[in-house]
Amino acid sequence: MKRRSEATEDLVREISLLRQRVTELESFREGYKRLEQALNQSELRFRTLADKSLVGIYIVGESHFCYVNPKFAEIFGYYPDELIHVKEMQTLVHDDDLRL
Repeated sequence: MKRRSEATEDLVREISLLRQRVTELESFREGYKRLEQALNQSELRFRTLADKSLVGIYIVGESHFCYVNPKFAEIFGYYPDELIHVKEMQTLVHDDDLRL
C-alpha cells in the first residue's frame, strides 16, 4: 500500500499530465478552426469563379452531377438545381444529336 505522500505525488503527476493534454487539445482545436476557415475561403473562391464563369462547369461524383454552374445549366436549358443527381449526360442531349 502506498503511503499518503506517494499517493499525493501520483495525483499531482496525473493532474499535471491532464493539464498538458488539455493544452494540447486546445492547440489542436485552434489549428482545426484555422483549417476550417481556410477551407471555407477556398470554397467561396471556387463558387465565385464557377458561378460567374462564361463556360459550363460540372462536377460528377458517384456517377451523377453533384455540382453544375449556371452557365452549364443554361446551355442545356435547365436551372442548376434541376441537374443535380442527373446520372447520365446523355439524358440532357436530344437523341438526334447523339452520335452512336
